[in-house]
Amino acid sequence: MIYITGDMHGDIKQAEKIMKKIIIKPENILIILGDFGGNYYLNKKDEYFKNAINEYGIKIFAIRGNHDANPANVKNISLIKQYNGYGYIEEKFPNIFYAKNCQNYTIENNEFLVLGGAYSVDKWYRLENNKIWFPDEQMTEEEQKNFLEYYKNIKIDNILSHTCPYSIIPKHLFLPQINQSMVDNRTELFLEEVKNKFHYNNWFFGHFHANEKFENNIYMLYNGVIHYKSVGDLKIY
Repeated sequence: MIYITGDMHGDIKQAEKIMKKIIIKPENILIILGDFGGNYYLNKKDEYFKNAINEYGIKIFAIRGNHDANPANVKNISLIKQYNGYGYIEEKFPNIFYAKNCQNYTIENNEFLVLGGAYSVDKWYRLENNKIWFPDEQMTEEEQKNFLEYYKNIKIDNILSHTCPYSIIPKHLFLPQINQSMVDNRTELFLEEVKNKFHYNNWFFGHFHANEKFENNIYMLYNGVIHYKSVGDLKIY
């Protein structure tokens, strides 16, 4: 079985709430739409969180959020081929798979295209308070251009992203203390181009800490869980 949920931010209590909503079996897979928290603080907090998640036994498929370190830069991690695509696994935590951007994975005969990353609206707060901020939190313009060229003639089944296309940004969820004129929407604009140029069956994203279904089979998830059975049979729990 495939389950899909939103940000965990390395929060054990959040993870426990999600795990209570799913059937935990070694063959089942939980897709997390960014800000998983496995490489979030880059200290012992990450180790504690990953150990707790790994011990559940269910397979974790994590795409990258704006607060996740690039797995390619994590120590003691290996690039492997899994789900018909490439990603990263740490030897100590074999149940946690970190997906790469622009890879089209096959999971239980369903294809999932990964387009992770986003801009951190708290970037300047993080920098001013000596908190972690990742300069490569968004795909580069070159990566976006290469993706659009490579996939231009390919039909897409499901899209997994951290943020969403620009036209459906949930403005009602904006934080009042954030000056939106200072927000970098490059990723949302890129995803809008993907939305307009490609045919897809379903689109799932997190980032905004709410659960909602939009038109054109686009789902926003936070603490909700979707049990992915088949196209047309998707519900948020």
